[in-house]
Amino acid sequence: MLYVIGFVIGFAVMFVLVSALKLIAGAALTAVGVVIGTIAGVMEGLLGSHDGR
Repeated sequence: MLYVIGFVIGFAVMFVLVSALKLIAGAALTAVGVVIGTIAGVMEGLLGSHDGR
């Protein structure tokens, strides 16, 4: 009976960890995307202003 309880607890812990990792990964990817977008926008603005376009 104890191994069933242990299995359930282990499964619950795994589920929580995976959920937390998904949230962290999602937030990190969003932040990286924003940073890349900002850098790309700034670079494009700088290059565009020097290009005479």
